[in-house]
Parts: sequence; structure tokens; C-alpha cells
Amino acid sequence: MKIQLRGIILREVEYKEKDKIISILTDRMGIISAVVKGAKNIKRKNHPIAECFSYCEFSLYVGKNGYIVEDFELLELFWNIRNDLYNLSLSQYFVQLIFAFSPDESSCPELLRLFLNVLFYISERKKSLSVLKSIFEIRGCSICGYMPNLTGCVSCKSYDFDKIYFSVGNGTLICGNCFKNDAKYEKLNVSKISTPVLMALRHIVYSDFNKLFSFNISESFEKELEFISEKYIYYHLGSGFKALDFYKSISMN
Repeated sequence: MKIQLRGIILREVEYKEKDKIISILTDRMGIISAVVKGAKNIKRKNHPIAECFSYCEFSLYVGKNGYIVEDFELLELFWNIRNDLYNLSLSQYFVQLIFAFSPDESSCPELLRLFLNVLFYISERKKSLSVLKSIFEIRGCSICGYMPNLTGCVSCKSYDFDKIYFSVGNGTLICGNCFKNDAKYEKLNVSKISTPVLMALRHIVYSDFNKLFSFNISESFEKELEFISEKYIYYHLGSGFKALDFYKSISMN
């Protein structure tokens, strides 16, 4: 049986003497693994695809032990990702997040689209890496079942308020009055956030995809947005993302 699909390579490992096994985020089957015959032989035409961040149209057939790449068309290589250590480490962090998200068949087309667009913006440096990181974290969470509720205060339903608190655990907002008058909120994993950051979060979660990258936030609020989005990831997916640790270590130098 043959299968045609599009996908981006997330991971590659050596297999036997000349082959590789690649993990692919596909447009309709979630994450799959496939063998690339002769991938370690630079004279073979299959060699260029056996690299992370290669976006291809694959022709696969089902062998005894799983999928085997029969043919492919390289659609995008994202060459600039590989040439910059910041770009590469951040993109590898996104790969680790994708595996942690465990996308199913219904969510993988949207997650694939998000990943491809973020890689484009990273490679072209069309937006700050900090903002792109937050976009991928929060929108990725929203796609894969961890969408926060940012419409209004979870208690009084107010939409506009002066003081805003965000419950990382519940993914909900709490206004200043409700936070002050109800002691239970002090026991939750809650962070106070500014209005510009709330507006950015709402845009990331609720905007049409075609407008997802069209917002701006001043540099003075970028770090706050990054703090909130990373804290949200840690709570719902856990820590232990080695690529993120490396990215942060080189960003501080």
C-alpha cells in the first residue's frame, strides 16, 4: 500500500549501515516514523531529505516493520535555521514541544502549519525570537488541548479590568477585585499580568491564523509575555526541555 502526504522531518537517527529512520510531523497522520534507504550515502537522491526541518511531499509504502520512503519532493529546506545557533536551538525546542504535545490526526494539520510558519519567520528574522517562542508555545497549547480561557474574569465574568491575574494551572483570568476578595485565588499558581501582555495572549489564542503573526508588542513587555507562556508550558507539559535550556544559556551570553 502506498501513501502520499506532506510533512516536516523532526528527528533523524542512524539505522543499520546506510539507512536512517526519520520522524515526520505529517499533515494528516500525526507523527510517524519512516525508513529512508541509503540516506547516509551522499550519492543517493534521498540524502537531502534525511535532515531535520526539511519539508517534503512524501511517497511512502508500508513494509513489514512500518513505513519506508519510496520517493519525495523537497518543498522547503529552511537553510537559515541550520546556519544560526540561536535559530537552531529554538527550533529544536519547538520539536521537543511537538513530541510533548502528542498531536492527533485532527490537530496535526494546524500544528504543522504553525510550525512551518514559525520556522519561516525565524529563518527570515521577521519577528523577534522571544515573541515567536511565545506564539508557538501558547498557540501550540491551544491547538493540542491546553487552550486557556482569556475572555474574562473566571469569577465575575468582567471583560475589562485594571488589575489582571492569570491562573497558569486553570488557564483562566482573575480580576483584581475577585483576587482580593477571595482567598482561594492566593493558593493557586497565579501571576499578575499587564494589559499589553493580556492583549497579546488573546491575539495568539483567538486570532484567525492568517492574522496570527500580525500583532506587535513593545520590547518592554516581551519578557513578561515570554515568562507567562513558558510558565504555562512548564505547568501543563513539565520541564526537561534540553534544547530550551541550551537556547536560554546562549541567549544570556
